[in-house]
Parts: sequence; structure tokens; C-alpha cells
Amino acid sequence: MIRHFDKIENLGVFSNYKKPSDIQQFERFNLIYGLNGSGKTTLSRFFSDLNEGQADGFPGLKYKIKTDDGDFQQGKPYSRKIRVFNAEYVDANIGQLEGTLNPIYVIGAENKTLAETVKADEAVLSKMTQQLSEKRTELAKLEKQRGKIFTDIAPKITEAAKGAVTRTYNKRNAENAYNGLVTFQQLKLEDLAEASKTMKQSAMNKLTEFTVPQIRLGQTEKPLFDAIELQVVAVSDILQKSATSSAIERLKKNPALAAWVESGRELHDHSADMKCEYCRQKVPVEREAELAAHFNTSDANLKAEIERAISDNRAIYEEVERIRGLNEQVLYPEFREEFSVHAGAPWFATI
Repeated sequence: MIRHFDKIENLGVFSNYKKPSDIQQFERFNLIYGLNGSGKTTLSRFFSDLNEGQADGFPGLKYKIKTDDGDFQQGKPYSRKIRVFNAEYVDANIGQLEGTLNPIYVIGAENKTLAETVKADEAVLSKMTQQLSEKRTELAKLEKQRGKIFTDIAPKITEAAKGAVTRTYNKRNAENAYNGLVTFQQLKLEDLAEASKTMKQSAMNKLTEFTVPQIRLGQTEKPLFDAIELQVVAVSDILQKSATSSAIERLKKNPALAAWVESGRELHDHSADMKCEYCRQKVPVEREAELAAHFNTSDANLKAEIERAISDNRAIYEEVERIRGLNEQVLYPEFREEFSVHAGAPWFATI
């Protein structure tokens, strides 16, 4: 805070002022009064100029002041903001006192400009507030129209889908469906007709998922298609085999006789006297050796493999026969034509 002036030179009536020894220091609140021409206005202007460190119109001004912040003299701006309320301030910031005076909350030389800016901004704000109110009214009107559109379209959708208006599909359903659209486009009449046709069709039962059946071959159980692949390999291996034997021409040409003789040999093998049950004669050693060469072990093993393969093939075939594919009647109409094109293709080849 400013305490006193030590000296002031070349400032109007204060051409050579020096501080008297008995003058009181400035306090927080100070009242300056005097006759006209005694220097009140000059002094108030000087207080305003202290923040600049010089005064307009007084190029030879010299001064020295004592403050709580130290000494200040010309050319050194005072560090604290000084505001002066005098006639010039009133004229610059308030203008002519006519009518009701609006309150001023911040005192400063720039307030008149700020007040004019505030007044202009308030006018803009008022206009924008009115526009906002109009836009809100317009928005409410559009939202009402939008709601009516969904209210009107909901029964049309149910009628197009089910052939009759129901209460199960309403404005909210239509609005949710619209909001869920990813792309927006207007359908052609033929596309709209096709879509309406699809919507009117009755719901079909859900198709059960096809599961591959299991099949037991020998001691193992496998999925049907895996078993088929393994069986193809097994049969191919059998077709590559042959039994080594010294064939008897008569039996070779007469399979029925060969089967009868082979069965008889098995009976003879289990008899104690090795006699033929038909003629009750003992089979000659030479004949037994001849038959053994014809019906050897490799031949028997190969026949056993073939019999197993035939049995497995029959089991697989029966399982395949039990499989039933799709019937076109369980499909929606739009899928039946394409299904009929592919339905004629065989599923399995005969093993």
C-alpha cells in the first residue's frame, strides 16, 4: 500500500512538492478534498498513472513514493493495481446518469467496453434461447410425427406377415426393428412382393441335427463312415491275396463236390478210426495227403477272411439302409427347388 509521496516535480500545481514532516501517511481508505483548481483531478490522474510509471502530458515528471513494497519513482511502474473512481472514470465507464443505473460489480476502466460487450452478448443469448425453444418445439413435433409413422406401419407389418392384424406387434417393435437396420435402402416392388411372400409362410419345425451312427465290426465300434473307409481297405487287401494249393482238378471244376469233401474231412479229423462215415473204409494215406494239399491252411484262412468281410459288408449295408435323408417337405418352399437338384445324387456306393 502507498504510504506517502517523498517528492513530486513538474506535475501541474505540484511543480516542486516535498513531503512535510508532520503529514499523515495514507491508510486503507482516504478522502481527498479541496477547492477547485487545488489539484484534486491532477492528483487522482497521477494515482492512475502510477501503474505506468509516467503520465501523459507531463514529460518532465519526477516523483518518489514510499510503499509497503519499497520505493518507486518515475519510469518504474507500481506493482499493485490501482483503481481510481473520479468524474473521468464515471464518464468513461458509466456515461450520463439518466434513468435507473445498472449496478457495477467489478470496478475498472475497461468496464464500459465490457458492459457493452455483455449487453451485445445478452442480446445474442436471448436470440439463441428463442431459436433453441423453437427448435425444441420443432423436434417435439417431428418426434410425434415419427412415432405416428411407426404406429401406422406396425399393423401393416403384421398384416403382411400373418395375413391379419394382431396386437403382438406394435409401434415399439417396429421402431426397434428400424433402429437395428445396418443399411437403409428402398426395396423394388418385386423384391417387396418376394419379401412379403416369405413373411407370410408358416414357420417350419426345426430340423434335428444329423448324427453319424456307430457300428460294431468284430470287437470294435466305430462311426459308420470311418468303418466304411476301413472296410474298403480291408476288401482291397483281400482281393490282392491268393491261397497256395495243389488243386485237384475234379474238385476245382465242381465247387459243390469240393464243399462236400471239405466238410467230410472236418468230420474225419474228429473221428478216432479215421474211417469214412459214408463207406466205412479207412481213407488211404495218399488220398488224405492229396486232399490236405487241396484244402491247405492258407486257403482256409483266406476263406475265413472273405466270410468276415462279407458279414461286415452286410452289416454296413443294413446300417446305411436305415439312414434317411431330408424330405423336401420339411424345407421352406424357396429351398425345395435347389434341394431337388442335389437330392438325386447317390449318397453311398455299393461295397
